[in-house]
Amino acid sequence: MELRKIPTLFALASLAVALAAPVEAAIIDHGDYLTDTATGLDWLDVTQSVNLSFDAVNAQLGAGGQFAGWRYATGDEFNALITNATGTPTAGNYGYINQEPDRTDALVALLWSTLDTYWTDAYGLTYDASAGRAEGEAVDYTYGMLADLTSFGSPWIAMIYDGDYAINEVVNDYSYAHRAFTGTSLANTLTGSFLVRQPTSVPEPSAVALLTIGLLGLGVARRRARAQA
Repeated sequence: MELRKIPTLFALASLAVALAAPVEAAIIDHGDYLTDTATGLDWLDVTQSVNLSFDAVNAQLGAGGQFAGWRYATGDEFNALITNATGTPTAGNYGYINQEPDRTDALVALLWSTLDTYWTDAYGLTYDASAGRAEGEAVDYTYGMLADLTSFGSPWIAMIYDGDYAINEVVNDYSYAHRAFTGTSLANTLTGSFLVRQPTSVPEPSAVALLTIGLLGLGVARRRARAQA
């Protein structure tokens, strides 16, 4: 059996488990965006908006714009996505939320890693590759702006962090809805925007149920394929 086929087989096996499980909500992958059926919101691949400032993205949200039909997600919507994807309660908590190992992996894989966007732009390879690890087995995170504004009028940054590489025997996964940006500009390849839209129709979860267990295999397989492209 070819090794490159293993992630796909794992994804299919996981998908079979997901389809057999009784669920009330699901995270559905559509390639460049996902749907959270619990809220009915689509979430755009965050790396599609890297290198664009908050104002630049806002200017492209209207008819005819690059992001027509989308809008900035709020911190509450971001927290709801985290809860629905990981099972960890987040309502009202905009700070650091620790996650059990591997709970954030699928979501980062589906929204794509802005760390990889930055690392590839700067060094020509993903962070995992630079660390000598298989894709999805070191560090990945999705870093993007929200609709919520700080007291200074700048957007809060949200983060979904997937740390699989043990540093000092610590493996760390977490989320953070309101994180202050410490750099000099929000227009960079590390920072995108969390954009959402309300689709015209929401698929029935029972018909296309993709739980996190299924998304984990599929998402990591997609991330590896994209990194090798």
